[in-house]
Amino acid sequence: MSFFLITVKFFLLGIRDIFFSEYCSNFDIITNLPGLLIIILLYLYFEDLVKKKKRSIFKDLLHFFAFFLLYVLTLLVYQGLLNISITLCVGLFIIYFFYYLVVSYLILKNKFCRETNNITITNKQHTILKHWMLFLFICMVFVFIRTLTEFVIYRLNVNFNHSDIFSIISCIIASMIFIKVLMTPEILYGYTFLTNRLTDVNKKNIVITNIWNKKLALNLANVQENNLSEIVFQNLDNYISEIESIDFSYKNYKNPDFSLIDLSNFLSIPKSHLAFLFKHHCTLSFTNYKKAVRINEAVKLIEEGYLKSNTIESLAKDIGFSSYSPFYTSFKINTGLTPQEYFLNKEKIAVL
Repeated sequence: MSFFLITVKFFLLGIRDIFFSEYCSNFDIITNLPGLLIIILLYLYFEDLVKKKKRSIFKDLLHFFAFFLLYVLTLLVYQGLLNISITLCVGLFIIYFFYYLVVSYLILKNKFCRETNNITITNKQHTILKHWMLFLFICMVFVFIRTLTEFVIYRLNVNFNHSDIFSIISCIIASMIFIKVLMTPEILYGYTFLTNRLTDVNKKNIVITNIWNKKLALNLANVQENNLSEIVFQNLDNYISEIESIDFSYKNYKNPDFSLIDLSNFLSIPKSHLAFLFKHHCTLSFTNYKKAVRINEAVKLIEEGYLKSNTIESLAKDIGFSSYSPFYTSFKINTGLTPQEYFLNKEKIAVL
């Protein structure tokens, strides 16, 4: 949509310069201000990416209502039909679009200042999405500054033909976005799906990283924990290796009631050592660790086509969740998508 709007803008500029150049000033409000609609479109795009809710077309159109009122007002003033300063009209436009810049910034800040999860494949998606949205926000700022600067130069009556320069700047911004899409095509479909479609990746059963703290735990609350600290630390690498060696072939995590005691018995590691490890050497509790492992298995099964012949409810039970609701919540927290969204996106890539 943004590229379509840019195309229409330059088409109008071309018509103006060919047929009406003698009637138009260097800063033609009629053909320049609509270009700022890109800011509203990008705001709606950010909101859609972050909130992932079903959108209302009517509510989305309301964002453009104030713009069209201001645009009609400016057009009437520009034609001399209203006795209002053109500077006031453009000032209202500037305030209007500046508001969307600020709101977009707050959306991105709230989205990416939160902690990321610990599933590698989702962190890659998160990083790519973060860079892409930051890139688009910077482009938004440049579009805003470019139009504001052109208007200020026009009002100061600076004696040079600046319209061509600012048209070139607009072309550069549009080209940068286009090149970015070409260089990072996964932003259109998601890192996971593009990787699975274009490469043959040897998937690990557990892809949970950056959750282990391998430093010696100090200044603990009681004597018992202080005594355990040294013992666990000496065996820390072996313990972590043993925990990560368990996959779904052992069917441990498929049991909804699988507990820390069960893990202790299976690995022949004292329960107190495991409890200490998850408390002081892991960023996840044992409960959340189980969820992450199960969600990773769910992703694997979905990619293998499980949902083509089975329901999401059966998937939840097969990987160890007692019911659909906690599976749905955990899946969305860890992947950023619902199971159905993940499956549908994968199907889109499959037909490419």
